[in-house]
Amino acid sequence: MATQDYDVTEKLPFPISNPLSATNYSLTGINYDVAFGTKPFFMAISDEFPYRRQTAPYRKQQIDQSNEPGEQSLTSWWLRSQSSFHKGAGITYYDPSAGETVAYRFTDSKGVDIWTKGKVSLLKDVTATHYTTGQIRANGRPSQYLRSIRYGSTDAVLLTDDYDVDKISDAGEVHFIDYNSGTEDPVFAICDDGTYAYWVTNDTASGKLEVNKKILTGDTTTPDTVMFTQPGITVTNAVMEYVKERIVMCANNKVYEFSTSATSLPAEVYAHPNTSYVYTSITASGPAIYVSGYNGNKSVIHKFTLSTAGAMPTLTSAITAAEMPEGELIHKIYYYLGF
Repeated sequence: MATQDYDVTEKLPFPISNPLSATNYSLTGINYDVAFGTKPFFMAISDEFPYRRQTAPYRKQQIDQSNEPGEQSLTSWWLRSQSSFHKGAGITYYDPSAGETVAYRFTDSKGVDIWTKGKVSLLKDVTATHYTTGQIRANGRPSQYLRSIRYGSTDAVLLTDDYDVDKISDAGEVHFIDYNSGTEDPVFAICDDGTYAYWVTNDTASGKLEVNKKILTGDTTTPDTVMFTQPGITVTNAVMEYVKERIVMCANNKVYEFSTSATSLPAEVYAHPNTSYVYTSITASGPAIYVSGYNGNKSVIHKFTLSTAGAMPTLTSAITAAEMPEGELIHKIYYYLGF
């Protein structure tokens, strides 16, 4: 086919892309209209399809009927306004098809209160009272636990930080337990019944499970009362809570219940078949006691229903009340107003 010369259109003022010189198109006898990289094209300009160069519309031709202001935008941009953030953080990609599950959520925040619908306000200023030092343990559990308490006429929080437990209130910081790293074991778990605090550690001399108690009005000068020790058990993970007029304690992979005046550790209520299972939290609702935990990337909530005598029955297998999606681990559960 014989070659034929065509008029070349004017060059674009800016390159459409950033090609390397090795991938640029080179004329080979036919003057194509445009080329993208090494691909040449004819634009097929005609009276029916003329060639035009003009600015893209800067305003969408539309009627804005949205309840939210500010939905207009430049071409190719899509805005989605928000007037409330009360559903909380954790959404990276905004998908309006999911409805309110994401419509009032956001990615992250710091130092603001977003929980009032339609309002964002600064959180109250705080004063640094205690700097935590405990590290995340090998099983993924944190070393810090915080619980609200009242001792005497003082409202405070009880902060467990590995080897150290303090009472923190508006009046300041009161040291409650001070164990020494290297010579003593940490406080693995702590709870209270409104009068006394109860905690589990390991006996310094023998390395065996030890449960202690101390009146909440006390401090480090108040001696600990050893409720009991248990030979043959060395605690590596524990959680305990005062529920339904008793202490429920999970030590390693076993669940126990005992009274606040117990002098010995009773037989376990339930032993999880996996010795590496990690218990994380305890709560109670109605006639049942719930215990959460995980193994690997699987996390469940076990349910223990009380007998007619009010005791937790000995079980060969716990009732699974809830099972989380794989990879979601439960670290804390709480019962409130029927939920």
